[in-house]
Amino acid sequence: LMGITYRLAVLGLLFFSGGCALIYQITWMRLFRLVMGNTVFTSATVLTAFMAGLALGSFVAGRLTDRSNHPLRAYAWLEVLIGLCGFGMVPAFATAEPLYGWLYTLFSESPLSLAIGRFVLSSGLLLLPATLMGATLPLLSRFMTQRVDSMGRDLGRLYALNTLGAALGAAITGFVLVPALGVQPPLWAAASANLVIGALAFALARTPVAAPDAAP
Repeated sequence: LMGITYRLAVLGLLFFSGGCALIYQITWMRLFRLVMGNTVFTSATVLTAFMAGLALGSFVAGRLTDRSNHPLRAYAWLEVLIGLCGFGMVPAFATAEPLYGWLYTLFSESPLSLAIGRFVLSSGLLLLPATLMGATLPLLSRFMTQRVDSMGRDLGRLYALNTLGAALGAAITGFVLVPALGVQPPLWAAASANLVIGALAFALARTPVAAPDAAP
């Protein structure tokens, strides 16, 4: 029973982590629209930078995760860092906002150069937190898949829960939180949730259950 409870707790962390990731994506997109306009290019820029960060994080973590003796503890640190990045995004965006104005002035007669400059600047702001998010799933996969014969089932369950959490986070943020509260409160809530997820992961990593041994 303890093994099942332990697994459910870890799976719950990944579920809520996925929800936070999509809260970030939607609120970041709203922030960037303030300086880049409500255009398809703005949405594409944020989405491209976000997905590139996820891919980079998955790639790096996938290569390094087997070297970690404490993947759950490493996951906890990632969640804490994601939360700190979440709190730092609004100040970082405010600091970078004059740079967008400078790009408009510098490349006002070259739409292509302006688009490239805005993309590079936006990617610089988003790449670190998105990369951290991308590294979370490989680490938890390493922790949860202890047996080869159950690897496919475990990985499928992890990905499904993470994606379900992301879908729920996107729906609640887009249809409820942002229209009712604006951009910053959901962003603060997601950052706070990441810190809580990190604290819970640290607590689970210190429990005497070294690894879950039974599927729920």
